[in-house]
Amino acid sequence: MKLVSRRGGRLAFQLGRPERRVLLAALALYPQLNAAHQPLTRSKLRRKLAEAEALLHEVRSDHQRENKKLVTVFIRDRLGGSEALPGEEPFTLTLTRPEANWLLEVLNDVRVGSWVKLGEPEEDQLRKLAATPAKLRTLAAMEFCAFFQSALLEALDHR
Repeated sequence: MKLVSRRGGRLAFQLGRPERRVLLAALALYPQLNAAHQPLTRSKLRRKLAEAEALLHEVRSDHQRENKKLVTVFIRDRLGGSEALPGEEPFTLTLTRPEANWLLEVLNDVRVGSWVKLGEPEEDQLRKLAATPAKLRTLAAMEFCAFFQSALLEALDHR
């Protein structure tokens, strides 16, 4: 994913067919992170905050449901759908800054959710994971999301 243009608040990225397929696959995994993953507190105050935490969980769940709908529309309308990948290569994906920020949020959910599914390993533990097909797919999703996030962050950083 390469930034090829930055004009009028729009960012244009070039994606080859493999990158496009990987981005589609990563977005299709959304959401990965359980809405209740991050409690308000882990302290003894947790019982007192149970109602607030339940509300936060509900808000996060609603947000994920809405984002899932947006991801489905994004895949269909902006990436050409998840089935056949027609069109010229390379593919150009144009995003506004708010769209790029939203995409960062979605990719972060998949990346962090994948990391959680792997048991929240430290960097040096990743190479030691049992190489099951499921774990390898999860690790690949995590790494590819990091790749796309880096490209988006770099593009957003340049004014």
